[in-house]
Amino acid sequence: NSVIKINDEESIIINAETSSSNQITNYELLENDVYLIQLQTDSGNTVLSFKLIKKAPLNSVSIFLIIAAVLIVTFLTIVFIKLRTKMKVS
Repeated sequence: NSVIKINDEESIIINAETSSSNQITNYELLENDVYLIQLQTDSGNTVLSFKLIKKAPLNSVSIFLIIAAVLIVTFLTIVFIKLRTKMKVS
């Protein structure tokens, strides 16, 4: 028997019955977190291990704030440059 563990919790068990069937098992990771996924034998030996990092994409509010900040900084830079070129040192 083998076990697929996610963060040290048994998630999917592979035995003689399940290994002979040609089925796909879906496992949904709901939280944005770091997951350690391991394939272990009955004796506890790790056959395969990898780390999965699930991150949330930027939402529309974040994208809007980034664009607004870039536009404001660009506008202030242009105004500053125009004012500096109009000023004359006497």
